[in-house]
Amino acid sequence: MISARAKKCILGMALLVALTMSGCLNERMDELFTLPRPSQEYLKLQDAIEEVLDTGVVYSAPAGGNNRQSVQLWDFDGDGVSEAVAFFSGPGEKPLKLYVLKKNADEVYEPALILEGEGTGFASVDYSDLDDDGWLEIIVSRRISAELRMLRVYSVRDFEPAPIATADYTE
Repeated sequence: MISARAKKCILGMALLVALTMSGCLNERMDELFTLPRPSQEYLKLQDAIEEVLDTGVVYSAPAGGNNRQSVQLWDFDGDGVSEAVAFFSGPGEKPLKLYVLKKNADEVYEPALILEGEGTGFASVDYSDLDDDGWLEIIVSRRISAELRMLRVYSVRDFEPAPIATADYTE
């Protein structure tokens, strides 16, 4: 048998646990049900992309391959910080534009390099360290016409673009 004093002690402890473990009672309901907010990094990247879009270009995502997003994140120099790659199309002799946006010392994205080319759209893009120098190369295919494609490999070491190889192909 449990004594009356032990029952009061158990009841008091249960009441104490019930009052202290109900943390939801301390929050307002509107704080419990809020929509997720984008990160500061995302907002800074979006600001940089908006600046590029203000120049009169539009998104032009690659139509094929594994990397079909209009904006992609890749670590080109192996420093553990991803750079953003964005694909655009605009007016002019070389309407296709591939931007690589890199964070500066203030953690703000800015264009590190721009690859421009002819064509009607990006066919595909891939990234690989082809020469084992620790930097990814950009392998981009552009649609020149309905049947003709142009494949170009760029070195982007130190964010200085240099074409390594070019080939035309059909399918």
